[in-house]
Amino acid sequence: MKYILNERYIMRGWQRLPYGVMNNGTKEVQFVKKEFFDFLLKCDGRTEIPEIQNPELKEYVGKLLEDGVIRPARRTDFLSTEQLFVQYPCRYKHDVQWSVTGRCNLLCKHCFMSAPTGKHGNPSYEELLNVADQLAECGVFSVGLTGGEPLVRKDFWQIVDALTERGIVINAIYSNGLLVNEEFVREFKKRKLFTGVQMSYDGIGMHDWLRGISGTEEAVRKAFVLLKENGISASAAMCLHRKNVHTIRDTVNWFADNGVMSLKINQIQEVGDWANSDEDIRLTAEETIHAYADYIPQFFEDNAPLGLTLDGAFSFFEDDSTAQISYIRPCSEKNEAGRLSCPALGRSFYIGAEGMVAPCMMMADDPYAKNFPNLHTTPLREILGDSELMRLSQVKVADVRNGNDECRKCPHLQKCTGGCRQAALAHTGNYYGPEPAFCTFFRNGWDELIYLAMDQPYRDYLSRNNIKPNKDKKEEAQVC
Repeated sequence: MKYILNERYIMRGWQRLPYGVMNNGTKEVQFVKKEFFDFLLKCDGRTEIPEIQNPELKEYVGKLLEDGVIRPARRTDFLSTEQLFVQYPCRYKHDVQWSVTGRCNLLCKHCFMSAPTGKHGNPSYEELLNVADQLAECGVFSVGLTGGEPLVRKDFWQIVDALTERGIVINAIYSNGLLVNEEFVREFKKRKLFTGVQMSYDGIGMHDWLRGISGTEEAVRKAFVLLKENGISASAAMCLHRKNVHTIRDTVNWFADNGVMSLKINQIQEVGDWANSDEDIRLTAEETIHAYADYIPQFFEDNAPLGLTLDGAFSFFEDDSTAQISYIRPCSEKNEAGRLSCPALGRSFYIGAEGMVAPCMMMADDPYAKNFPNLHTTPLREILGDSELMRLSQVKVADVRNGNDECRKCPHLQKCTGGCRQAALAHTGNYYGPEPAFCTFFRNGWDELIYLAMDQPYRDYLSRNNIKPNKDKKEEAQVC
């Protein structure tokens, strides 16, 4: 029997993860055992494969056929050059957030990048092409384009084209919305992009105040409507503070009415310009959590109109109508050595406008950032090798629990994987320290508060709409 990989699949490998088959459309990779990969290498349309005797391999081949990864070969079939195995010279990262500029056309009071000052620079087009080349060399095939404000670049669409030519997909465009206009839509559609656009919006009647320029709210509202009218997926982010907390319900419902698929609401972080602000409008942790507890029943009363994340206190996934408390990340002592403290750090990383490479974007303006490498002086393949940056990206739950006195002794130990490493570093000076938001949440019993706020309204929502929830996610949400 002869088999061949279907056209959308390619074979790839990285250091420590050498056996992978990638869906070339989504750029998702499935890593497999060597004996499975050896079989896939024979799926070239030319190699005769004898009857498989190994039960495990036989089951795997059946799954490959069922999922459309391989198919029986015809005499005219052959693999394309792109499908042939490539070994990348570094360790695996699925995606990157890339600031293509440090400049911005707003004056946001809370900017953690300090973008109004443009202090992170505005790289040349040639420098950006060099970054794109290095991403392709390292097998990083999924990019979120951010800034500053990426659309202030006159060559923005040239950058998109350069990435596409290198087989790199744009997974998101992050914008403040001021330049999301008819021209943007024309260029977006011309390239047949399938990515989403995420724009910031900070509450009905409050957006201009936080963003520093009059007329910003009207402009971004028009941008959301324009994307809806043109069938372009939109999501939103909202920074919560004392002046806009009363707008949550009306803002969520406005988003839902205007085609926004999901919304993230977060407290403003004390980094960047906000850390030096004289204005004391930051909600306390207790005020924030009670605001969320008050709103969650209203969210379900309004029929859960979009995907929603409220910091780590609550998440609702619209695709399968599941709700959970995201702070709750159960991890037993038995599993702590193999579980990442922050799953996002394992898959992703950040490249700043000046070329700095950091574990995540929130570290861009942290004082510790001076320790991070720059890909204009150190090749990305080395940065993503057996390096300090990769060590910081692969922090296990055990590393956190052993890295400070509080976590190992915490009575809530098995509910928590340690939280955000940037927040721990900023608040404790210890990259392996406890994350204050997680500690405060559990020590005050706020997991129970949120659970009580969501439980019956969520059940009523499911019953009203005849929906069966995802069992695994619902069980996780109920760990209190």
